[in-house]
Amino acid sequence: MLAVLASLGTFAVASVLSDMRTGASLRQRAQARFIGDMALSSALAQIRPDNAYLIVQPMLDTTRSDHRDATNKCFSLTGVPVDGSASSLARACARRFVADYLTVTQRTELGSAMGDGIAWDYVVEITEPTELQGSVGSSSSVPVCDLALTLSSYGRTGPRASTAGLDTPVVTAMNVQLERVRYVVPGVPCTR
Repeated sequence: MLAVLASLGTFAVASVLSDMRTGASLRQRAQARFIGDMALSSALAQIRPDNAYLIVQPMLDTTRSDHRDATNKCFSLTGVPVDGSASSLARACARRFVADYLTVTQRTELGSAMGDGIAWDYVVEITEPTELQGSVGSSSSVPVCDLALTLSSYGRTGPRASTAGLDTPVVTAMNVQLERVRYVVPGVPCTR
């Protein structure tokens, strides 16, 4: 009888530990999705007709090497050739990070909301700029178009590693959630 009770106790402890690990993983996955959604919302809020081409023009600059070579390429452009055989529109990418959208105070507040021991981060990639000619028409002497962009956000969370001597926390064993949207900015002055 003691052996049976000991076996049941061991099974119960193992089951509870497994459930705790699963629950922590699900919580971190949900937090990563929340971070990805927040990143996407932050990026969309900053893209307006008056500043859309300030984001797009650097993406199309063929003299830039960042995000166009094999070692530092946007995640969203996996499979797009970097040797120049793909068009500059196909290779166009702008990356934005947490510091581009949130202040230090906002990042600290969000970090405390995540809970102790959880580190987080996100990356937003803006790709596939497409001018939709004549979709809005001309409201003045300057013809206007709609500008379509693809925004991909990667929310990352995970247990915080030791930060002794480091300025920023290190995310280990992270959960990554992808959020993607095709966004149309109306009323942008046409470039063609």
